[in-house]
Amino acid sequence: MEPPEPTFTVDGEEVSYKRGTYSWSNDNRVASANSPAPSNLVEDMDNNIISSNAELEITFDDEPSKMESEVLQNSGNNLVSITNNTITLPNEPNNYIYVIYASWEQGDAIYAIPFAFN
Repeated sequence: MEPPEPTFTVDGEEVSYKRGTYSWSNDNRVASANSPAPSNLVEDMDNNIISSNAELEITFDDEPSKMESEVLQNSGNNLVSITNNTITLPNEPNNYIYVIYASWEQGDAIYAIPFAFN
């Protein structure tokens, strides 16, 4: 009993991510899991390499009722808009961690995606 797994793609290619903290309920049962902060969650992953003008497309088989995102970088955390399940990625050379917060009637989950723009 877990929240849905998304598919994240950039330029038609799936990118790697990790699911973080979540809470999920179904048929009077509840499951939850705590994870490290998103930056620690993905520290052992290779960055997904992106090019200029890239867009992150987010797909769930069971669409969340609410989705929010923020980007973590050296200069701090910033909220990022999601339009039509798509996020425009930055063009500045740097490493970025995108965090997707998704909510359904049954619960919520956090997904973290590391990127590097060269």
